Amino acid sequence: MSDNQTQFESNLETIVSNPADRQALKGFIDELIICQDKIAREREAMKDIRTECKDKLGLKPKQLNMLVREFKDPGVAGIQEDEWAVAASAADKLREAK
Repeated sequence: MSDNQTQFESNLETIVSNPADRQALKGFIDELIICQDKIAREREAMKDIRTECKDKLGLKPKQLNMLVREFKDPGVAGIQEDEWAVAASAADKLREAK
């Protein structure tokens, strides 16, 4: 067993043996579970939005994601030069439409 594993088990044993710490840990776990559930719902909502955009406008999810990144953070790295020019132009037009 590694030192990290031993230390983790020792810390956890100390926490669960103290009622106040045990309750605090349970609260943190509950909060994180709520956050994870929200994230899962948001991911599903994003997927639905991408699907609707594809169905209504013919934009592939990858294209929409690229446009969103450019709209949110102009000049974002990692987009190919020609793809970036198209996304940047579209994002500029969308910003003007606000």
